[in-house]
Amino acid sequence: MISVKFALILFMMMFMFVPFIPFLMHKWSLNRNNVIFALLAILMTIPFSIIATYSYERINNEDMYDSKDD
Repeated sequence: MISVKFALILFMMMFMFVPFIPFLMHKWSLNRNNVIFALLAILMTIPFSIIATYSYERINNEDMYDSKDD
């Protein structure tokens, strides 16, 4: 179960980071602005992976929520 969550988080991070790659590779020089932008682009993926993990847990536990209505 933990491997599925880990794969889901990795997929979300790769999916969110793909649009930034051409912009980062366009004129790459290791100055401070590019490093900060790259770190921001990576950090932006963290909330999306948290949301994806939470949604995955809710989908797995949906039968427990529905059983309260009986």
